[in-house]
Amino acid sequence: MVTSDTVKYTLEPNPVKLSGSENYVSWARHCKLILSSHGYDYLLLKSDKGEEDDITNKQLNDRVLVWMLSTMELIIREQVETLTTPAEVWTELERQFAGKSNNASYSNHA
Repeated sequence: MVTSDTVKYTLEPNPVKLSGSENYVSWARHCKLILSSHGYDYLLLKSDKGEEDDITNKQLNDRVLVWMLSTMELIIREQVETLTTPAEVWTELERQFAGKSNNASYSNHA
């Protein structure tokens, strides 16, 4: 369960702005590290728990979603900005870009 104090934490900027397959691996790695350092990396996994109904979890979900969108170039952001959860965005970007970059084998460790 996420407390209201947890939602107040500010996420660090991702030093990598996603522009496509050429930097997806680095972007994904930084996203996971930043979210993990706050205990939010679970939001990248699809959940059937219905936690979105809880207002605090919805706020956290939206905060992470806004943060993720801010780490992308406009052309990429436009492709995923209608998705409603970080997990949906993560899955879609992984589908589009994982395995297409020069360092694709590293993506399994991100």
